[in-house]
Amino acid sequence: MCYCNLPDAVILDDILRGSIPDHAYANSCCWRRICQIRGRYYSHVDPEVWVEICRTRGYVLARQNPRGF
Repeated sequence: MCYCNLPDAVILDDILRGSIPDHAYANSCCWRRICQIRGRYYSHVDPEVWVEICRTRGYVLARQNPRGF
């Protein structure tokens, strides 16, 4: 089961706790869904938590492709 198929409440909880699994950061459909959930519940997500999530995504993507291509 793909992470993006989980219910909104589960993904939102992961966003709020900063506990999104690494594979979800790297998968474009999952990242799109994470961003959609964040948009729907914008007032619930602390901006600092979101910045850290974006940082983590950058780290995960760089780790998967360290040479940048």
